[in-house]
Amino acid sequence: MRAIQPIENFVFEGLSKRMQQVFGCICIHTNANDKTKALARVFEGRPVVYPYMFIVLQSLSQNTDSYTTNRLARRGLVIQTSEGQSQTVRMLPANFEFEIEYVTNKFQSLEQGSVLAFTRRWLFARRCGYLKFNIKYGRLALWIASTLGDTVTVPTLENKVEAETAYKSTVNLTVHGYLSEPELGTQGVVQDVRLNEFIVDADGSVPGSQFFAFT
Repeated sequence: MRAIQPIENFVFEGLSKRMQQVFGCICIHTNANDKTKALARVFEGRPVVYPYMFIVLQSLSQNTDSYTTNRLARRGLVIQTSEGQSQTVRMLPANFEFEIEYVTNKFQSLEQGSVLAFTRRWLFARRCGYLKFNIKYGRLALWIASTLGDTVTVPTLENKVEAETAYKSTVNLTVHGYLSEPELGTQGVVQDVRLNEFIVDADGSVPGSQFFAFT
């Protein structure tokens, strides 16, 4: 049985690209326990460049508010067709709960890259829908929606010292995406459709046919 990357991998990738476009910073997918190691892998011994963002997946749940059918989960959707057969994948609408941690060495500036600039940009993104994005999965093009938290934690402004100060802001994000099974299913594709021509009388009946009334 053939396998394909599950669709959630494309959801993660699409989210990272969209966050980078909107906030102009490096985005790092990680869990809550290995942020330091993840940061070291990204910069590979080079000096850390601010700002950067950790995207931490906290929980997954079925999206019961999304339109879905048993066919979507049981039989799947067609994602590609070849050699008289179509490849199908079973999918399930799901909510991805993330914690976003934005790290910068600036507290306030007119340009992007500071705590207050991030807060301002986040609230505009929430109001205007900046974090919606599309993903392609085989022949499918799917629209992914997001629900942004309405509160951004703002760190305390510290007195300047010789050591560089890093400020951290956190906020919550829910991405309404999909989960899928990596195994592909197959089903036949109808390639030939044969039509028989016949003449219909004025009353709509076919010549030579008989009508039997139901009693």
